[in-house]
Amino acid sequence: MTLQKLRRWLGFPLEDRYRVHIEQDIVQSSLRPGIFSALLILAFQAVMMVLSLLRKGGPFASLRRQGYWWLYVTLFSVTLLFLLLIAIGDLWGFLAGILLMLLVLATTKTIGGKSYLYPLIPFRWSALHRLLIRRRIHWDNS
Repeated sequence: MTLQKLRRWLGFPLEDRYRVHIEQDIVQSSLRPGIFSALLILAFQAVMMVLSLLRKGGPFASLRRQGYWWLYVTLFSVTLLFLLLIAIGDLWGFLAGILLMLLVLATTKTIGGKSYLYPLIPFRWSALHRLLIRRRIHWDNS
């Protein structure tokens, strides 16, 4: 009795032979917003690059514009790579993307010659302690 009420209220058959098809439809409908948001992110980053191209003088008119242009190109490339890794490998692609980003952060040097992850890589307890626990500054410190 209750099975027939459910069929009538829900509007789809509840037999086991239809279960796999219904579950696949539910999974597909849950994946569509993720794909749409990924494409939307890439589209907006491409729009920012195009807008910087259309400015008077182009993206290479000044050093600051050139820096922004390369920032947009790098951001677009990294985002595309990260989304491709996720599309190819699901969770493993996501973890590979995170690992790749951490590897790039650990090996890239700043202008001062230190790692972006300093004092974690290379590890220096005294510098990490000084960073996390600040000492009070004296009132006449000038």
